[in-house]
Amino acid sequence: MKEFLAKSKTKETIQSHTDQLLKNYAILISVYRKMEDGLLYWSCIYHDLGKINKKFQDKSKGVKVHLDEIPHGILSLAFIDPKFLRKLGFSKDEIRVLAHAVAYHHDRLLNYTEEELDKEIELLKEEVKHFKYDKLENIRVKKLGIKYFAKDRLTEEKDGDLFFRYVIVKGLLNRLDYAASAGVVVEIENNFLEEGLESLLKSWQEKNKEANWNDLQIYMM
Repeated sequence: MKEFLAKSKTKETIQSHTDQLLKNYAILISVYRKMEDGLLYWSCIYHDLGKINKKFQDKSKGVKVHLDEIPHGILSLAFIDPKFLRKLGFSKDEIRVLAHAVAYHHDRLLNYTEEELDKEIELLKEEVKHFKYDKLENIRVKKLGIKYFAKDRLTEEKDGDLFFRYVIVKGLLNRLDYAASAGVVVEIENNFLEEGLESLLKSWQEKNKEANWNDLQIYMM
């Protein structure tokens, strides 16, 4: 199997980087247990698969910079399998949210033509033969249908609640991505906060028995 890099500076592979996202994902949903997590999980899985393309790998390995490189978020869409996701229970609109979160997890200028995209996807089909990832058993590469993504953007005016779901998934994906890249824990549960505040108040009351939280502080608690 070939080695496919996700990061040029650290030489971290796509698989390793994605695993770091998933570790932080597990931490995040353990802290925020009511968080919608299905789309976020799959956005982590798919978000960097477009980096398998040869032009990105050439750049990451210091071989050559291709000025006509298509953003990897767009190429990652070719790995999204709507039939598989529908079997998992995701709706068409949810797959649209997933596709847009993956495509735009980095803002890039989308100045490619459909012909150029088709060509890159065909090349990806060859490269992916040398790629394995234990979190994704059946990897297929196919241009994602326009009913899921058509170089447009979800907007509040046009898409209503769907837009807000996209904002949440994309925002959390970015947070997980940045934390994984920096090698930091994405979230620390604040189970120490109440005890710490109680201890702080007691220390104040040792000096002033009348010390207490003000109305705003009480409201925020």
